[in-house]
Parts: sequence; structure tokens; C-alpha cells
Amino acid sequence: MANNDEFLSGVGLVHEFALTARRTGWSNRDLAKLAQNAGLCQKILSVIREGAEVRFKPGYLAIDRTKPFDFYKYFNRHPREAEFEISVDEQDERATKLTEIDFSMARIEMGGGYGPSFGGSLKLYHLKQLHCILFDAKIFEALWDEPGHATLEWLRLKSGITYLDFLGTIFRSAIGRWAIYLFWDEREHQWVKNCYDLMSHEFSRGPSLVLDIPA
Repeated sequence: MANNDEFLSGVGLVHEFALTARRTGWSNRDLAKLAQNAGLCQKILSVIREGAEVRFKPGYLAIDRTKPFDFYKYFNRHPREAEFEISVDEQDERATKLTEIDFSMARIEMGGGYGPSFGGSLKLYHLKQLHCILFDAKIFEALWDEPGHATLEWLRLKSGITYLDFLGTIFRSAIGRWAIYLFWDEREHQWVKNCYDLMSHEFSRGPSLVLDIPA
């Protein structure tokens, strides 16, 4: 622990912090709340010293783009592995630039309304015409790996979302093209992950979350 002399020698740094806080929109009331909240100060200290993550509001999630998506970390290999070997066939490159997402800024695009022949491929085509950013496999990874599925639960309880797919990354095997999706199992009261064939009509009717491209 730093002694008082060491702390006082950093008065210049305290002034730097105050200036940075002011530039980023902090008010005197915000600074007063921080000064009076030892628990919050400890969390911020953990972020600085240990790289811990602190969530300042629900629906906000960091996306780790430092490593490629590992499909087989989340889905088992098929017994007929040569036939079902998975590779990335298509990727929304705009999604790869997202390292954090405020899900309150996402909007829902529904996949229904195109008749019985409507499948995942047509849904993907429709979404591409909107020129929006499609959620990809790394966003799925962040949602799935988050403790308690906190953001998924926030989406379910706040917006009634019980299904979403990730058409920003399309996978290919020898027998078709695939997309990852998540759904809330009402009977088991838990989120479930899976993949669907883009020729499927059943699963492609659910909503997709998308982000508008900043102007």
C-alpha cells in the first residue's frame, strides 16, 4: 500500500485524472459519488491493476477479437468428420471491427413473412439489403461465455428475446451452409446453443439482432 507521502507526490496525476474525467463527460456529482463509494473505487482499482472487467451498465459487452473463433470449442465434431468438417464460408467484416457492443443500440430484424419457402439463405439475403452489421460468431462467443449469460438474460427480460442467430459468420461443410443460433428453452429454463442449415425454414424465422452502420 502506498504511504501518504507517495500518494501526495502524485497530486499531478490526480489533476490529470480530473481533466480526463471532465473531457469524458464526468460531472462534479459523478466524482463525488465515486469518492463516496469505496466498493466502486475497489472495482476500478482491480481493472487498473489486474485487468478485471467491470460492467457499468446492463446490455454492454466486450468482444475479444484477439483470437479466432474456435467452432469445436462450442460444438462437437460429427462422427462422419470428413463430411461435416466446418470452415468459415462468409464473414461480415464490419462485425470484426466491433470490440464492444451496447445492446441497447441493437435492433431486431424478424425473419418471418416470406411464406413457407422462406429459409436462412433468403433471410441472409434480406438482411444484407439493409446494409446493417450482422452479429457474428465472436459475438455469440462473448454472449455464451459471459458468466450467468447476463446479457442474454437482460435481452430476454427487457425485450422478450428468446431466440437470436448470428448470420455475420456463415460456416460451410460438405453438406451445406450453417449459422449459429441461441434459444431460450422454456422447459429447462436455460439458454441453448445450436446450428441450423441455411436451407432450413423452421429456425430461420426467428429474429436477428443487427447494428446500423454509423453515419
